[in-house]
Amino acid sequence: MKQFTLQGNIKDGKLNFSKKFYLFQLSKMGSGNIIITIEKERSIRSQQQNRYYWLCLEIIGEHCGYSVEDVHEIFKRLFLKKKLLWRGRELETCGSTTELSRGEFVSYMQKIQEEAIQLGIVLPSSDEYFGYGEMAGLEK
Repeated sequence: MKQFTLQGNIKDGKLNFSKKFYLFQLSKMGSGNIIITIEKERSIRSQQQNRYYWLCLEIIGEHCGYSVEDVHEIFKRLFLKKKLLWRGRELETCGSTTELSRGEFVSYMQKIQEEAIQLGIVLPSSDEYFGYGEMAGLEK
């Protein structure tokens, strides 16, 4: 399936986007029916949030004897559960951290920090990690 994402904005009821990019991508689609979806852009987690997240997972993993990937899966299953209905059966799955907005990611991280406290693990604050506190020497 060929598809492309086009970013733009709406101002005064008018859609603004790169016409050159649009026409180039459209020329690669060939003939046939298409579906156009317009949605609000979500503010996904920042690269800083992502680096801090993986550092916290590494610290927790070392403390508990799990790999970083295993700790990632554990927390997704603990805190990002979703229930889906499939042919009359309820199935449980978990969401992806990459789909979380910045605000949702902050809430997710707070749950992980609370879990770490219960395990007796001291995680650096994000301010400490990014050099605003006593851990200024920690590589970013």
